[in-house]
Amino acid sequence: GSREKIPNDSMSFVDVRDTAAAHILLYEKGQGRHLCIAESQHYKTTYELLKKLEPTSKVPTEMDMKEGDEMAKPTPFTCKSLEDLGLKFRSVEETFKDTIASLKEKGLMA
Repeated sequence: GSREKIPNDSMSFVDVRDTAAAHILLYEKGQGRHLCIAESQHYKTTYELLKKLEPTSKVPTEMDMKEGDEMAKPTPFTCKSLEDLGLKFRSVEETFKDTIASLKEKGLMA
């Protein structure tokens, strides 16, 4: 990676396969606008997961925080409307595992 420190912020994730499934589901059964977010998590959690899945990867371990800063909280979202229609979101870990495997299979990651 190109970052030297972990940002004190959060990021939201959704697997592209879940987004595609949501589009089909809403075309067939739904209407209106919907959030399609599997999970929102702090960057620290994301980097720890990447390190767990790829122990040799270069990911920062130090937080980019000043003394007195509080740890940012992930933004809460609800995608209950999609879940009520039957969508089951993949976990961020599953998405990352599959992405890493795909990148390796294509020779884009060692």
